[in-house]
Amino acid sequence: MLACTGLAVLPSALVRPAISTTAPVPAEIPTRPRAAAGELAWTRLVEDPLDVVAGEAGPVVVQSGAVRGLDPATGAVRWSYERPGATLAAVDRADLLGQRYLITSPDGRYAALRIDAGWQWVLTVVLDTRTGEVTAERPSHEDASLQLTDTAALDGDRAFSLADGRDLWTLPRDEEVERPSNSGYTGPAGHSTFIDFHDPKRIRGAWGDIALIPDSDPTTATRVDHVLTDPTNQSFVVVNGWTAQLTGDGAQAAEATLATIRETYAARIDNADGEPVMLGWQTQAVNIDALAGSAAEAGTAPVPMGISSGINNWASLASGDLCLFGQMSYVSMRRLASDDDRVAAVSSLLDTATRTVRTPETDPGLASAEVGIEATVQNGSTTGSVVVRPGNGGAPISAPIGEGSALDPRSAPDDRRPPAQQLQNALQRRDAAALTVPGATLLIVIPSGHTAYSTPAPPIRIYGVPEGFP
Repeated sequence: MLACTGLAVLPSALVRPAISTTAPVPAEIPTRPRAAAGELAWTRLVEDPLDVVAGEAGPVVVQSGAVRGLDPATGAVRWSYERPGATLAAVDRADLLGQRYLITSPDGRYAALRIDAGWQWVLTVVLDTRTGEVTAERPSHEDASLQLTDTAALDGDRAFSLADGRDLWTLPRDEEVERPSNSGYTGPAGHSTFIDFHDPKRIRGAWGDIALIPDSDPTTATRVDHVLTDPTNQSFVVVNGWTAQLTGDGAQAAEATLATIRETYAARIDNADGEPVMLGWQTQAVNIDALAGSAAEAGTAPVPMGISSGINNWASLASGDLCLFGQMSYVSMRRLASDDDRVAAVSSLLDTATRTVRTPETDPGLASAEVGIEATVQNGSTTGSVVVRPGNGGAPISAPIGEGSALDPRSAPDDRRPPAQQLQNALQRRDAAALTVPGATLLIVIPSGHTAYSTPAPPIRIYGVPEGFP
């Protein structure tokens, strides 16, 4: 169905009308693959790419002026939303291609994007990822945080319904908070809980304190301290309503570590002969909806996760599992946050669907898999293949990079960085990434030199390995 939607919230001169092609709800909603395995079924070249995310029924790709939902089994376009001539505004940093352009609800059904309207204003648009239908349009400030539960969005300090865009409430002002009109967190929230994240970072983003706000009652807040963040970008991470927190004993040990760093910084950090300060404390996975008092999650207990020094943001988003770094030195963490990707990126992970904990050695999925491009020989000629090697030693997924790809196969010699566990900062220096979406594992080839500010962005190639249909 083809439809044109005018804007009632902003002058049409600022934001051009949309052209959308919608699709029916799929007869079967696929699941996210539990294992990184299968055979290549389709490939697709994406021009002017901005983002790739997991919708409820498959992959959703963002291009300059357009958002498209793909069939995970074939790679064909199921629905599209286009704004010819309009500029999509990044909603956050730290994503597959450097910046994030779509924020999804925890269940993946809704996705929110922003369109530049000029004069520091944007139009926030909500799409149903199953059909491509526009469910809400709201004006917003370009610097406002944006987070989604399964049913509501918190845009700055204003909450509205994802289903129809109606106003729900406004966050009460807090004189002690410097930015009363901003929650401080952008991304998927809990299934029914928003996040207020204002505390300053402690050890280069190792942990922080948050407040949890039910999306049905902004006057009720639950404080949660010593919540782990990602040391590569200092971001707070939620996966399917779960995040990681230091235990009571872990918090005491972490505070002692912080005191040690403050007291002996010069001697132990800058002196190569000094004894390294080790980071890593007892950690547990916690369900933020349960902590906020959700009746649906009542009785959901924390899950012990062992020793950890932070959450791996990209590995978590890519796999749908909550992935944690292991113990590392403070020097390693500082390098990790800049340009050193040699640290083991995942030491333990939580399968949030089954609430089971795995190590890389027992993980068949993408969470701890090594991803990259390897030189291969075909018919006597050196070429390249994008590969995914599961942490448990299972058979790898491999897709040859052929002519007409986004990456010249001859540009994949032996001197390329070898496949490695996925890490946010390493994405900028590797030519490949992998992402699980409902119904498929995606292998993505990213040309060298791609940056978040490339104009136009060089094309990427997506390889689809279907799995996960009921």
